[in-house]
Amino acid sequence: MAEAVLKGNSSNAIIISFDSKWMKALEDDLISVVFRKRGPTKIFVNQIYVYIKGPVKSIIGRLEVIKVKQLCISECIDLSSKGAIKKKELVQYATNYEKLFVFYVKPMKKANSQISYFQLRERYNFNAPQNFVILSKEGKEIIEKLGKFKK
Repeated sequence: MAEAVLKGNSSNAIIISFDSKWMKALEDDLISVVFRKRGPTKIFVNQIYVYIKGPVKSIIGRLEVIKVKQLCISECIDLSSKGAIKKKELVQYATNYEKLFVFYVKPMKKANSQISYFQLRERYNFNAPQNFVILSKEGKEIIEKLGKFKK
């Protein structure tokens, strides 16, 4: 369901897993940049579906992506407050990396119906990504319907 394996079948949307500690900051619109060690390089990402790890284990919302850049760590540190992360924590996260992917995002649009891991696993053999997963066009449509996202 989720991963685009056929060339040309991929959408411009990805699912990113977030630790549950980020849920409130995302819901309270405190995050306007998302830092990741890895990111897609072959597609332009315009949407991120937010999967919150345990104990929530659900897709809770969607972030519209304004732009994506790869920035050196010092530039990322300057943006840390926009990602609701302490500078020290970001430095620790970026250990052994010279650059991070930085997704500039609009406030999260909450799913009108959270999509549980169990629902996705049972119906579509979904496994939560460690980093990110590129959605196929069909996968994106399924997520939109299940989450009852407003257009």
